[in-house]
Amino acid sequence: MFFQSSQIWGNLISYLVLKPIEKEHNDTLYEVEKYAKCGADFSEKEYKGAEVINQIDRKTVDILCIVYICICACSILTVVVFLNQRRKSTRDKIPVMLRDSFKLLISTIKHMRNVNQLLLIPLTVWSGLEQSFLGAQFTKGFVSCTLNAKYVGLVLIAYGVCDSIGSFSFGQLVKYVGRWPCFAIAGLINYSLIITMFIWKPS
Repeated sequence: MFFQSSQIWGNLISYLVLKPIEKEHNDTLYEVEKYAKCGADFSEKEYKGAEVINQIDRKTVDILCIVYICICACSILTVVVFLNQRRKSTRDKIPVMLRDSFKLLISTIKHMRNVNQLLLIPLTVWSGLEQSFLGAQFTKGFVSCTLNAKYVGLVLIAYGVCDSIGSFSFGQLVKYVGRWPCFAIAGLINYSLIITMFIWKPS
């Protein structure tokens, strides 16, 4: 749950930092026609070629990147200072370490003969593809396209909240109903959202 909540804080920063710029033409503000193919029909090539309203200034993006880099540096320092380090003894030679690594690799390969482990592989791949879709295509086609990039953080905060609540709720629910009903409910919600994104035409 705490891991999932990290999406909230990072996206809150992006929402607070990113601000769209107002384009001017002959010292007067003018309106640019909105890109019409948002949603499932979104084309990144056409979107880049179109003149889009409320774009984010490059300087603002650089500021956001610097903020994230500083946070990462602070995180690394925190881990280095406060985490208990496992020191290698002098007798741990490189051949011993290589042998242990090889044994671990063999154990992992042997574990792949387990059917349950094999069935987890497609689920892991699916989860990875879905995360990449959420971070790239969804935010571009459904959020930036209809609103602007500033609201990507706000939308993903809502996603992070739901993710944290779902993580905690299913963790409790699995104790009473087991894993299969939880997988079925999660799959139903997942595919319902996918169908909704195909049908829905954001404006």
